[in-house]
Amino acid sequence: MTQIVRNPQEIQNLLETNGAYSSTALIDLIKYPVITEKSYSAIFTKTQYTFDVDLRLNKTQIKKLFEKLFQINIIAVNTHRPPRQYLRVGAKIGAKPRYKRVILTVQKGQSISNLNCTTLIPASGGTKS
Repeated sequence: MTQIVRNPQEIQNLLETNGAYSSTALIDLIKYPVITEKSYSAIFTKTQYTFDVDLRLNKTQIKKLFEKLFQINIIAVNTHRPPRQYLRVGAKIGAKPRYKRVILTVQKGQSISNLNCTTLIPASGGTKS
């Protein structure tokens, strides 16, 4: 059973202790990698990876998190919170959940091995026959 991290103090304890939490609790703080044309080209040209992470994390916690999970050296951490997107379903107006977008610059020669970008290249040119 995975442990749920509820407040910022638990996040700090999670990153500072070695064996108290499982790695799945750490991975739960990362929502998903962002794969767009711009972020995909940055992987190969600038060794930069883009992720959406938990909104409560700060830059030092993000750096510790990725260095601990993927055993890589991170040179720079850039973050921003994109504007909230609103949805309309019938007469009700709702909003998508907030997140923090992170751009990680990794040391030359290193990569995040669990992120398989070669499978994301389309096999065909996308033309209709």
